[in-house]
Amino acid sequence: MDHHFFSPAFSKAAEQAIVKAEKLTSCEFKIHIEERCNETLLDRAAFVFSDLNLHRTQLRNAVLLYLTSDDRKIAFLADQGAHAHLSESFLAEGVKQLQSYFAQEKFEEGIETVLTQFAKHLSSAFPYHENDINEIPDALSR
Repeated sequence: MDHHFFSPAFSKAAEQAIVKAEKLTSCEFKIHIEERCNETLLDRAAFVFSDLNLHRTQLRNAVLLYLTSDDRKIAFLADQGAHAHLSESFLAEGVKQLQSYFAQEKFEEGIETVLTQFAKHLSSAFPYHENDINEIPDALSR
């Protein structure tokens, strides 16, 4: 098991990346980490998305980053509001970028960079407002 993904330092950095991204857009970001995925990647990500109630945001604009530490699988899953503004190629490029950062063991930098890109991309459709309510806790889930 790659314990890096379960360290307090990684958790803090990833949560800070979420906070930073959510100041650029009203979209909600969530990171979920498991050791491995023993089923179809998108099926598991969809189960986690539902289990975490990410479909319950007012604007249906939550984005899940699903990671596995041992088999290094990565998926982005967006609710219908956000998904309407994220092409499959944009999502695939996000995965590819994260894989590149992770291969260099730049885990925190990769997450911050990619979440920021997603937030900037979604900000025109979902602009940030000063009175924005944080609908989903920023803490990582496992």
